[in-house]
Amino acid sequence: KSEVLNILENISDLSYAWQTLVDYTPVFHERIRKDPQSVVLLRATFQKAASILDVPLVRVNSIDSPDAVSVAEYYSAELVEFVRLVLEVVPVSVFGVLSKIVTIQTGRMVAIPSRLEGKDMKDYAQLDVRFDLAKLTHE
Repeated sequence: KSEVLNILENISDLSYAWQTLVDYTPVFHERIRKDPQSVVLLRATFQKAASILDVPLVRVNSIDSPDAVSVAEYYSAELVEFVRLVLEVVPVSVFGVLSKIVTIQTGRMVAIPSRLEGKDMKDYAQLDVRFDLAKLTHE
């Protein structure tokens, strides 16, 4: 029973997949661009990636090495760099959407006069433009 638990722990620690995680960064970026709410799902990935820190630290601590602090700092910096690399798409996406909103507000929307007759209201409604603006605002 303990042998099975050891095997399961070795498989699930993710330390063997550290280099592979970086290869999935474009996939993470695309998912975030399509569905910004999916950023919440990355929390589990980041927590699992943090488990990578345990394996080398346990090995270093088991031999009472004075390098434990520098090893911890190195792997912590690697983890922070990975998280930053994955999440760098968030501000880019936010400012891209804001740029589109500003373009609609300044370029496509026509100013509505202060006095407007009822028959002209349909011309100034700009329903398609307002729909695009509402859709971008909701993103």
